[in-house]
Amino acid sequence: MTKTEISKEQKREIKRIEKLLRANAVDEKVLKLNQELIYQAAFMGLQLKKLSKDIEINGVTEEYKNGENQYGRKKSASADVYGTMIKSYMTAQKQLNDLIPKNDNSSENDGFADFLKSNE
Repeated sequence: MTKTEISKEQKREIKRIEKLLRANAVDEKVLKLNQELIYQAAFMGLQLKKLSKDIEINGVTEEYKNGENQYGRKKSASADVYGTMIKSYMTAQKQLNDLIPKNDNSSENDGFADFLKSNE
């Protein structure tokens, strides 16, 4: 996907992530090296919100019909994709958090996770 194909919403999400990383002393060179990770995290975050809304409206299961007399319920496509994507998103979120230099006062820095919680 080229930069011209990125939605305004995704551009805002990318800028939000970059702003957080800069505020937590992540070097500009590190940001450039991790641009694809930032892009993917922004993309997945937005897609997860859309999937979540779909699941809220339509539920986690859907009816199916195979042949003339086979009916039933199965996990919805949205729930299936959400379950897979959330794992990748959490991995990307951890990788972004790991870019933040560790604070001398604590062994862990939860800056990125805290930022995401505050902007939900």
